[in-house]
Amino acid sequence: IIAQISLELIQLDKDKQKVEADRISLADLQAKVDKEAEFFEGEIAGAKAYQQQLSGKIATLTAKQQAILAARSGSVITSVGAVPIGSDFAGSIAGFNQDAPSGYFAVFSFGAYTHRNGMSQYGAKKQAETKNYRDIIQWYYGYGVKKDDGMPTTIDVQGVGTMDMQKYLYGIAEMPSDWHIEALKAQAVAARSYAKRAGKPICTTQSCQVFLKSKSDNPPSEWKKAVDETDKEIIDGDVSSQYSSTAGGYSNTIGWDTTDKSNSGDWTTRAWESQAGSPWFYKSWYRQSYTNESNDCGRKPWMSEAEMADILNAWLVLNKGEGNGVDTGRVVPVTINQCLIGGQSGDPYSIDELRSKLSSPVTWISGKPVVTNNNSGSTTNVRFVTNRGEINVPGGEFKKVFNTRAPGYLSIPQSGFAFYNIERK
Repeated sequence: IIAQISLELIQLDKDKQKVEADRISLADLQAKVDKEAEFFEGEIAGAKAYQQQLSGKIATLTAKQQAILAARSGSVITSVGAVPIGSDFAGSIAGFNQDAPSGYFAVFSFGAYTHRNGMSQYGAKKQAETKNYRDIIQWYYGYGVKKDDGMPTTIDVQGVGTMDMQKYLYGIAEMPSDWHIEALKAQAVAARSYAKRAGKPICTTQSCQVFLKSKSDNPPSEWKKAVDETDKEIIDGDVSSQYSSTAGGYSNTIGWDTTDKSNSGDWTTRAWESQAGSPWFYKSWYRQSYTNESNDCGRKPWMSEAEMADILNAWLVLNKGEGNGVDTGRVVPVTINQCLIGGQSGDPYSIDELRSKLSSPVTWISGKPVVTNNNSGSTTNVRFVTNRGEINVPGGEFKKVFNTRAPGYLSIPQSGFAFYNIERK
């Protein structure tokens, strides 16, 4: 028994020594683990910092990629410098910046009720300060002026009948008679060319050329002078003889109507119409018609974040086919019954109702949209950053859905093209 106990004591002593050795080893291991934990904490902190830095780099890269894509597709990010305020202050960028609530949006059109063919009247107004009427005609039509000895002496005018051509031209009411004489002469040549090529009884409204019988009988002296001093002169070329007040800086006939014929940088400051102070060059449209006195549906031309998100949700429904049980006929302005458009009323979805139809609706928009246009004076894309991520809407599609769903009389009133910008305060 004593011998057995002695052996056990010896074994216990060995076990004790082993435990002590293990304790020392574990203490060393703990110290190593603590040191490694401290190291990894530093590494994790560094990794998080790098992650944030990388996110910034990725965002920068995305912007660069957008610029590269725009350059390769012939598009540029719309850059707006100084533009005229116009007579409707609320519809101007100055009015928006001053009076719109923070976070609101506004859609500004470059030009509006225009076909963008031929001469810009406001452009001619500015150019007349340094050019003669022949140079103005050459600029806008690509052809000079010629004397037409075969010019008809009479013209058939709707509601008037056959009348003397010269008397008819005296009655053209398309340009203020107090504008520079060279601009008036360019207008006289364009109007005469248009009248000769009408080929049928010519209407007296903006659909053709505005004509006033009272003005024909008693024309302003400067306008009469412009008509008389360009007698029988027309545009020397087979080109559209149309013209409009404001084309928005781009002409189908000549391209960019800027001093250097380019849309680089803040091209709006170099646009002839902008320099002439055209009130329709860069404007947010929100009235029933183009006059400042027409109905505005009791609102300004600005949209809240929720209203702009609603436009994107309408696009998701109408163009992307998203939505459950959506009656697309109800995707009309929420104000359609208070402000009839084209005499139409309806049963519109409210903003909340339309949102509920989508499994992943747009609920918020971050920052300002990026709008790009191409070298042909058309808006190609609008990029929004939303709760759904980045949403890119083709320019023509945005215009269509905006005119379909925007509240009140807000619109992009351009026929046959889409050229606009979106501001956010």
